[in-house]
Amino acid sequence: MKRYYIPLPWVILIPYRLNRGIRELIRSDWTPLSKRDRSVLRWLSFPDHPIRPQDREVKNFWELEQAIKTGQPVTFSYLNSSEEESHREVSPRRLFRRKEVIYCRAFDTLHEEYRVFRLDRMSDLKIGVDKTSGLHSHST
Repeated sequence: MKRYYIPLPWVILIPYRLNRGIRELIRSDWTPLSKRDRSVLRWLSFPDHPIRPQDREVKNFWELEQAIKTGQPVTFSYLNSSEEESHREVSPRRLFRRKEVIYCRAFDTLHEEYRVFRLDRMSDLKIGVDKTSGLHSHST
């Protein structure tokens, strides 16, 4: 059986379902990765670009930055690349830029794994949950 070494940062950055697939691949004999999995691994290998002052003007940037600093959960509507809208409740962890697009890495409570969201696809962002009434305490 072949042994493969996966560096620690990859284990942290790879979404759980892909990480699980890689571990299964290592346990079994070599099986080719799907085109999508190869694409995700390639995208994850790119370096982040530094946040520029004009990036802070992107819609929802300031609110997400505050939620990260205070550790508050965030809810929003998200339009994926197939233009399907979904409602998300996440705990944001980090904002970063790749080329000209700003992303938020967050723990998605619905899927119970870390996901990456484009800020330009978020709408109706609400920060924090009022535990007494179940309503959101801040909105944009």
